Order: sequence, then structure tokens, then C-alpha cells
Amino acid sequence: MNDKGLLELLKKYGTPVVHGSYKHNLMTWRDLDIRLVSDDITKERFFELGVGLCKMFDPAAMHFKDWNQKNGAFSVEGYYWGVILGDERNGAWKIDIAAVTSAEQKRTAQIAEEMMSKLTDETREIIMEIKSVCWQDPQYRKKYGSWDIYTAVLDEGIKDLESFQEYLRNKEVL
Repeated sequence: MNDKGLLELLKKYGTPVVHGSYKHNLMTWRDLDIRLVSDDITKERFFELGVGLCKMFDPAAMHFKDWNQKNGAFSVEGYYWGVILGDERNGAWKIDIAAVTSAEQKRTAQIAEEMMSKLTDETREIIMEIKSVCWQDPQYRKKYGSWDIYTAVLDEGIKDLESFQEYLRNKEVL
């Protein structure tokens, strides 16, 4: 990604911080999560970044979200670009870029680090096995996501895909 100049572009708008499955070595498909830390980015400036991303990557699709809302334990406040460079299920990259304040970055990074501090070799393997199947599920990202898998394995002791699916049914997610 950086051979196209992604980090240089992002640095014009804030401080890029890689996080998520790439950072924690839990990546099962090409999905790069980047936080763009900025205490003064506006929606207009974030759209300028979007134009730059379009010029840089010529994405197959790109969508914007105003995340200044709450949606569960790992809510994020800020702006979001989902940059889809082709068919993810056939190996194309997806880049998630969320512009957040330094306070929001600190808050969410702390939540993630607390969760990831529970990782062991065994739980990492379980998470990877579950994610490697679930990411192709049409309900993935619509009704549940990676954070649900991490929570189920690391906090609830889920050990396999079947137990995870039962966990989601009990939570009335599936």
C-alpha cells in the first residue's frame, strides 16, 4: 500500500496508526485498518482525503460513515472511509481508515490492548480458525464482526466454530 504513497497522503491530514488484525497478527484476509489521529479534522477535510484516496487507488467501491454515534462496547467516534480495491473474497485489499481525535484513539487503543493482552498461542489459533471461516459468511460485518470473535474466545472461553455460532444465536445475532 505504501508504495503508492498512502502514508504520505494520510500524514497530510493527521497521524496514521495501524491497528486491528494486522497489528495483532490476527489477519485472515486483506483488510488493513488505519486510524488517522487528528484533533481538528473536519468532515470537509476528510472528504478531501477521500478524493486523494480515489485518485491514488481507483477503488472498485468506497463508502463513508459518520461514526459520531454509539454502537456497542467498541464504538468509535469519528469519520470513516472503507476503500475496497476489488473482490475481497478473491484476494483484493480493503482499507479501513477512521479519523479520530487523540482522546478517542487513546480510549479505543486501551480497550483493544486490554483485550489483546489475553491472547495466548491457543486462543490465537482458535480465533484464526473461526475468522478464516466467518469472514466469508454473508452476515459477517452486517450482524457480527472480528470483535465479537475476540470477545467470545478471550472473554467467554469459546473454543470452536460451532460453539461460536451457538454463542451468536444465544445473543440473538444469528
